[in-house]
Amino acid sequence: MPPPEDHDPDQATDPSRIPALDPALRSWLAPMVGEVSVVRSLVGGITGQMLQLRRADGEADIVVRRWPAERDHARDEDPSGDSRWQQGMVRREAVGLEALRGTGLPAPALIAADPDGSASGRPTTVTTFLPGRVELSPPDLRSWVRSLAEMLVRIHAVPPPELAACELWASSDLRWLEGDHEDPVALEDYEQIAGRRVDPAADLQRLLNFGPNWPEFIPLQVAGRAPVDGPGMATRVRETIMRTLRRAG
Repeated sequence: MPPPEDHDPDQATDPSRIPALDPALRSWLAPMVGEVSVVRSLVGGITGQMLQLRRADGEADIVVRRWPAERDHARDEDPSGDSRWQQGMVRREAVGLEALRGTGLPAPALIAADPDGSASGRPTTVTTFLPGRVELSPPDLRSWVRSLAEMLVRIHAVPPPELAACELWASSDLRWLEGDHEDPVALEDYEQIAGRRVDPAADLQRLLNFGPNWPEFIPLQVAGRAPVDGPGMATRVRETIMRTLRRAG
């Protein structure tokens, strides 16, 4: 699952920067939700465009997530690699959201998906709108970390769906929604609440993917909502790798 976009209802939007909906997307949405208008772009994601849309019929808002028409992957010598990557991401997101449906977890519900973009113009998902606020500077950090660990335990209790092989990692090396325990305190809380040990190898695999682009894309996710110490990031990742190696024995 990708990182969560900010659905903070208080976030201001510059009307001059609200994107227009292209005709292909409007035509695809019309039979499902009728006429819509753009409320705002949602920030916090890096893989595609997120739009909060308002329905003319007064029903609840929806969210459209669209992957770019082209994506530059240095690893892809085959131009069709971009298309395969996007379609795979849409399909995996749809499967993941369906797995969370009815679990009581605070996750949006999938309304529709167009993995190859043949109907909507670009690889696209449509979900319900989930109001909320991304808290990047919690007043009580210890309580916030504990809540994070408790939510991870609930997520990991969901039976894993059948997923196709992931382009970034072999599916045999992945656990269902696992690998989000880089914070040592959150990890400690998680293991205590869940009553099980997290495989250090899963964390190491992700930590070793750290590269010079992290200080570039993480500020895009934060989107000015909190300070980001880019220069110190490599040192913190290195320290976390050493802690993880000690856990592995």
